[in-house]
Amino acid sequence: MRKVLLVTVILLTLFSSIFSQSFSDIVSNGTPEEVQKAIQVGANITERDSTGQTPLMRAASNNQKERSIN
Repeated sequence: MRKVLLVTVILLTLFSSIFSQSFSDIVSNGTPEEVQKAIQVGANITERDSTGQTPLMRAASNNQKERSIN
C-alpha cells in the first residue's frame, strides 16, 4: 500500500509540474527528457504561443535563421 501511495504522489507531482507550464515553455526551456515526458502525459503539442506559433513552427523558424547565419 505504501508503494502505491508513493507512486501516486510522484505521478501527481510530475503531472502538476508539467501542466503548470505551457508546452511552449517546456519546449523552450526544458530538457529533451522533460519534453518527452510532457508529450507522454498528454501535453497539447499543437498549442500556440502569444504570437500564434506552435513549438514546431518556432523550431523551424529558428532553424532557418541559424542556416542563414552559417
